[in-house]
Amino acid sequence: MVENIFFKVLPAGEGKTRWLVEKAFKEVSNGNRVVFLSSDYAEYEKFVLYYRTLFAMYCPVAHVEDTSAVLNDSVVLVDNLIKKMHDKAINLAELKEKSKAIFVTVEGKPID
Repeated sequence: MVENIFFKVLPAGEGKTRWLVEKAFKEVSNGNRVVFLSSDYAEYEKFVLYYRTLFAMYCPVAHVEDTSAVLNDSVVLVDNLIKKMHDKAINLAELKEKSKAIFVTVEGKPID
């Protein structure tokens, strides 16, 4: 079971997606397989565009539509976890079993 789950909680427009992009770049640079988990392809395209804009290079992060498509030992990126859990698009227990690390954003106010 993965112990490496990292959260970024910020209000809308405060840098959550940028944080995910930076984590993706670091993990790819370390030789890890990185996937962006979302059933919404437009959300993935937005992520890829942000990656290309920030780093001026091809985005090697793969898109997976559901938890069952995540390969073992992948680093998983999830933008707006609460919405996806509410929509039942993510099985977090299954994801924790097969992931090397999970980076998650949540829209909200950070706790001091």
